[in-house]
Amino acid sequence: MKEYSNTKFENKGWRPFHKLYACCFFILTISCTTTKKSLLKQNNLASETSSYLLQHAENPVNWQPWDEILYRDENDNNKLVIVSIGYSSCHWCHVMEKETFEDKSIADLMNEKFLSIKVDREENPDVDKVYMTALQLLTGSGGWPLNAICLPNGKPIYAGTYHTKKQWMQILENIQKRYESDPDQLSELAEKIAEGIQSVNIIVPPEETKPFNNSFLDDPVKDWKQNLDFNYGGEIQEKKFINPVKLDFLRVFKTTTKDSLLEKYLNLTLDKISSGGIYDALEGGFFRYSVDPYWNLPHFEKMLYDNAQNIGTFSDAYKENPKPIYKDIVYETISFLKKRMAANNGGFFAAIDADNTSGEGGYYTFNKNEIEIIAENNLQLFLDYYGIDFEKPIMEDLFILKKIYPESQFTANKKITEKRWKKLKEFWEYNIKQITIDRDFPLVDNKIITSWNALAILGLNKASQAFGEEKWLLQAEKTFSFLVDNLFKSDILYHTYQNNMPKVVGFLEDYVFLSAAALELYKSTGEKYYLDWSVKICDIIIDKFQVKENPFFTYKMKDPLISKVFDLNDLTIPSSNAVMAHTLFDIGQLLDREDYLNRVQSMLETIQPDVENGISYYSHWASLYVKYAFTRHEIIVIGPKAREFSREIQKEYFTNILFQQSSVASELPFLKDRYSENETLIYVCKNNVCFAPEDSVEAALSKLKSFETQDKTPNSRNISIYDINLN
Repeated sequence: MKEYSNTKFENKGWRPFHKLYACCFFILTISCTTTKKSLLKQNNLASETSSYLLQHAENPVNWQPWDEILYRDENDNNKLVIVSIGYSSCHWCHVMEKETFEDKSIADLMNEKFLSIKVDREENPDVDKVYMTALQLLTGSGGWPLNAICLPNGKPIYAGTYHTKKQWMQILENIQKRYESDPDQLSELAEKIAEGIQSVNIIVPPEETKPFNNSFLDDPVKDWKQNLDFNYGGEIQEKKFINPVKLDFLRVFKTTTKDSLLEKYLNLTLDKISSGGIYDALEGGFFRYSVDPYWNLPHFEKMLYDNAQNIGTFSDAYKENPKPIYKDIVYETISFLKKRMAANNGGFFAAIDADNTSGEGGYYTFNKNEIEIIAENNLQLFLDYYGIDFEKPIMEDLFILKKIYPESQFTANKKITEKRWKKLKEFWEYNIKQITIDRDFPLVDNKIITSWNALAILGLNKASQAFGEEKWLLQAEKTFSFLVDNLFKSDILYHTYQNNMPKVVGFLEDYVFLSAAALELYKSTGEKYYLDWSVKICDIIIDKFQVKENPFFTYKMKDPLISKVFDLNDLTIPSSNAVMAHTLFDIGQLLDREDYLNRVQSMLETIQPDVENGISYYSHWASLYVKYAFTRHEIIVIGPKAREFSREIQKEYFTNILFQQSSVASELPFLKDRYSENETLIYVCKNNVCFAPEDSVEAALSKLKSFETQDKTPNSRNISIYDINLN
């Protein structure tokens, strides 16, 4: 068993090695506060700030925290190195800890023969990315806990995920024997694995590129449709992730091309998610993934990056299709974030564990007797509203609450008055609270991660636009202020904030997502302060993360492990390079920065074969191709009432719009010489050519929609569902 990883690996001609040595590399080392070798003979995690590392501080294993330098220097006995990677809310990490790492016989062997290092993947994602690449190279899949055994130089000779005590003991004994009897063979293997990791990160621009025309994405999307689940939503697979970055692209593409089949698919997917167990009807918010293909049985951990992105996805869906259930979900999810994951300083915590003392999902599930107590005399009504069937428990004798219907629809169908429903719902919620109040809430990992908080800013900003909630925009601004005030020091952005201190120098995703968040705040507020921040961060990225061999940016600023890593795949979060390309493209147009636009052109030309051959893993890149390939419009709002007009315009869903506003005079290219103290004007432009301005939102939107209608052809791209091979 393992914690499922929603990742993809493309084998670039490098063959997996023998199962015995299955994967995982690692260059390791780690940190204590002193270099005294005697300290390596004890568990040194108690002084760490990571919740995950602290969970292992009482293990009999002599765990050491991560440090790139110390153990290269202090491992005088040339012990093999164990690198065990996980995170605080990982269920199978907890299982392996209890079964294996708390066992004295296992600990005795690890302490005698190995140097053992614990890594929090959320604290050191650079380490995790390298190991995960190796694991996928050798096994074709990935997951956590990720356990690697490495040579003293840090290069891996074995890697796997969850192991039972018996399996782990056998693996350690076999590899140690091989290390003693034939170290040269293991050295040869380690070199091949390292070469494989390096080869995956060699990026060669194509000799020829195809034009960025409006049909380039047709065939890739057509191929992707073969893997879309038109019965239950999401993609056809045993476990279902929501993958907002993919859904966002499909919405852009179907709206731009008038693809009615994708429209049905998106509505189906969001409806299934809304009414499934993956959404927490108890407290709001989304669980990480569903362990079944029907969205019913969740894996109960909650991650900030999931919920932040889902807020944005459902907000965009509501703009286009204002279903009450979408609105309920956005409001409830933001309420959940503020209740359970918000720090007092403006930041948001990283994650909530799946387990409490009762086990996985113990906080969120109820047995039949508890449900009968909660519902009292209205049992059937309760069962209907929360989608409970006593004949179908989700596991053993337990049930989960689901949000089957929006409240307005349910009360209308049941002919319940608003007054009665309010009283009934309050009664149920009181009874639920009486039960859950005696349960311990799962562990909240209180790391504040810069990149994930930037995603929260983006989600809150989208929600504020869709629903006109100024308080959410203010929260987004507060979070941005917290990040730049506390994690940006002397032009260095830090990755996490723990124990009131910044920790770990930031990675590309931290810089890129924060720059993107600043740009979107600029579009919502018109405050040039945010645009300046976005440009400043972009220029730091170009200075610190660019490489000579390709147009992309490396994940780590300097001193990479084994190989430079290029974050290009759009997976559970969009690739940092794709987000950077979007940001450079928008700023390039706003500020007429030809250097930014040339960089974007090179990035798109280089990534083009990957988008064409595997678009579902490059969907945020594909969204940028839409910006290039289809007619783009600009909306410029300038004048004293710019904020007021902009709020109304931004309630609409647009696919290829560059938006800019200002309530004061400005010298920026689109705004120069357009300000008037006496009126607020809205310019609708097409490919930088602006037409006569309008003085009302209604007139401007009417003009924009007429332009979009002219630009879009009939639905020649539509494919009948009968043309798709669903087998």
